[in-house]
Amino acid sequence: MPHPFWKHLLSSLILILTCVTAQPSPLQSSDHLPDDSPVAIAQALNLHLDVINLCVRSTYRRQRTYFYYNQRLDEKVASMSEVSKFSSFSAKAVALPTAQYQRAKSTQTDIPQDYRDTFSTLFDSLWELQLGQNKVCITLHDITSSQPSLSDTILRHRVYELLAQLDHMGQEYGRLSTKMEDMAIQIHSQHSPIGESNTAWINSAQGLKSALDTARGYLIQTRAGVYTESHPLDTTQLNHMLRTLAQNRDGNLGNIRDLGPTNGNSAPARYDQVIRQLHRMIDAYHGARRVTAYAPPAYENIVVEFNQAVEHYNQFARLSAQADMTESPSYLLQTTKEQGLYRVSYPESKAPTPPHPTNTLISMEGYAYNHMVLLLDVSGSMNHPTKLPLIKESVQQLSTAMREYDRLSVVVYSDDAHAVLTNVPFTDQDAIATLNSLSSKGKTNAQKGIQLAYQLAHSEYIPQGNNRIILATDGDFDISKETHRLIKSGTKEGIALTVFGFGSRIPNTKDLEHLAKEGKGNYVAVRRNNSLQAMIKELTAVHMHE
Repeated sequence: MPHPFWKHLLSSLILILTCVTAQPSPLQSSDHLPDDSPVAIAQALNLHLDVINLCVRSTYRRQRTYFYYNQRLDEKVASMSEVSKFSSFSAKAVALPTAQYQRAKSTQTDIPQDYRDTFSTLFDSLWELQLGQNKVCITLHDITSSQPSLSDTILRHRVYELLAQLDHMGQEYGRLSTKMEDMAIQIHSQHSPIGESNTAWINSAQGLKSALDTARGYLIQTRAGVYTESHPLDTTQLNHMLRTLAQNRDGNLGNIRDLGPTNGNSAPARYDQVIRQLHRMIDAYHGARRVTAYAPPAYENIVVEFNQAVEHYNQFARLSAQADMTESPSYLLQTTKEQGLYRVSYPESKAPTPPHPTNTLISMEGYAYNHMVLLLDVSGSMNHPTKLPLIKESVQQLSTAMREYDRLSVVVYSDDAHAVLTNVPFTDQDAIATLNSLSSKGKTNAQKGIQLAYQLAHSEYIPQGNNRIILATDGDFDISKETHRLIKSGTKEGIALTVFGFGSRIPNTKDLEHLAKEGKGNYVAVRRNNSLQAMIKELTAVHMHE
C-alpha cells in the first residue's frame, strides 16, 4: 500500500492540475513563462482557436447583411432614376474579443520555435482582417448614412469597391483560418500529450472529428457552387457516419464520466449533441430552402447547425483536459467554426472590373503547350502566407484552366533538393493537392535545386512548347560558375528561367534579376495582388505558332 503522505501529495497534484487545465488564469504576456510541455502547447493552441471562433460568432451573420444590401443596390442601379438614392448601410463595427486575443498572444512562447513565427503571423493576419472588416463597415455606413443620390458615379464605384473588399476579406479569413487550424493540427500531432491509455477520448474524438470534417467538406463544396437543383447534395456518407457513431457510442466513450443528458459538463452529452446537430444540418440542406451556389440566407441556416456541432465538439475537447472524467486527461485539440457566405455582385451590364480576377478569365487557346518546372525555395523564411502558400494557391487555381497536355514538375530545395511532382498533367488536381503538404524549414541550397530543375526540364522537354523553370525564392544564395553555364546552355536549348521574388527585403534583387535575364526569362516581385497574373504571364509566354 502507498504511504499516506504520497497518496496525499498525489491527490494534491491532481487537484492542482485540474484547476490549471479547467480554468486557466488570464495572465498578461509579461507574467507568462515559456512552457514547452505538451499540455501547455495544447492549451496555447486551443486559446488561439477560441479567438477565431469568438470572432466568427460575432460576425458570421454579417455576410447576410452584405448580401441583402448588395442585392437592393443592384436592383436600384439597374432601374435607376433621377431621384434614386443609396440606402443607408446598417452593418456597423462589432465588438471583437480583444482580451482573449491578448491572452492567446501571451501564450505564444509555448508554441514550438519552428512554428511560432508563422503561427503568430497567421493569427495576427486573421485579427487584422477582422479589424479591417470593421473599418470597411464604418466607412460604408458613413458614406451612405445621409442617403446620397445614386447618380453620383464616383460614390457608386466606391461603394461597390468596399463591398468587393468585404467579399475578399471574408474569403481570406476562411482561407487563413483553415491554414492556421491545419498548422495547429500538425503541431498538436507532433507534441500530443495524449497517452496510449486514453482510448476513450481518442476513439470518441476521432469519430466526431471525421463527421465534422465531412460536413465541412459539404460547406466548402456549396461555397464553390457544386450543388444545383439538378445536382443536389448527397448526404449518404455523413448519415452513415452518424449512425455508426450512435451505434458505437458506449464503446467509444468507455468510462468517461456521464453526468446526464442535461449537464453541460457531461462529455457523453456533448458527444450526443454533435450527432444531433449534424443531423439538423442535414435536415437544413434538404429543407424547403434549397441550397445552390451563392445563396447566403439558406447557407447561413446550415452554418448555424454546423457551428453548434463544433461548439459541442469543442466543449467535449475542453472536458478531456479535466481530471474528474474517470478517463485520464487527453488535452484534445479543438476545431474552428464556419462563417456565412457573401460574394459581391454587380448590376447587369454595369459591373466594373473585379479587383480580384479569377481563373474564369483565363484561356489557353492559341498558346504553346507548357512544361513548367516550379523550383520552390522551402527554406524557413518562405513559411509566410504571402510566400510559399501564395504560389501553391495560384497553381491550384490555374489547374482548373489548363489543358490535358500542359505538364507540371515541382522541385523543392532547402538543405537539399528533390522532386515532388514529375511531369504530371497540369489538370491533375489530386497531384497538385499534394503540394499542400509542403512546409518551409531549413537553409537554402539553391544550387542543387537549379541543377535538378534543369535535369527535369531536359528530360521532359516539349518540342515547340513553352519549357520554363520558375524559381520562387525570397533569399540570398550563391550560384557557381557551373550553374551559370547550365542556365546559359538551357536557353540555347529552349529552356527559359524566370525568377519570382517574394518579400520586400530581398538582399540580392539585382543578382536575381541578372539570373532571370541570363535565363531569357523575367524577374517578378510577387505580391498577393499579382501572384496569379504573374503565373499566367509565364504560362502564356509562347504562342502556338512560335
